[in-house]
Amino acid sequence: MKFFTRKNRRTLDQIEFATVIGEHTVYRGDFTGDDSYLVKGQVRGKCDIAGHLVLWPTARWTGDIAATHVVIAGEVVGDVYASAKLELKSTARIRGNITSPVIAMAQGALYDGEIRMRPRPQLVRFNEKRSI
Repeated sequence: MKFFTRKNRRTLDQIEFATVIGEHTVYRGDFTGDDSYLVKGQVRGKCDIAGHLVLWPTARWTGDIAATHVVIAGEVVGDVYASAKLELKSTARIRGNITSPVIAMAQGALYDGEIRMRPRPQLVRFNEKRSI
């Protein structure tokens, strides 16, 4: 699948997903715990986990998300908070605010909301040595 690069696939292969929501599944309810989840279908509820949450391009999530590391390639209607890192793939569509200390956004990803980077990233100053 073109969605993941070779490096992404290796990283995802190292994650043990406690739960996989299938592409044709609709889940209503909240996620809590210390596990990692892979979502290919639809979820209507909140998420508050200390783990990875990966939303496949076919995933549709309605509700707020809070997790350690979030990778979004599908659609989210709700706020997203990642305590470590948030990755938005080119197919990501978000209607809500996104908050994380580190945000990686691929060209083509869309969001309708505010971006907050908290805690505030440390400012690094340097002298430019290259000319353009």
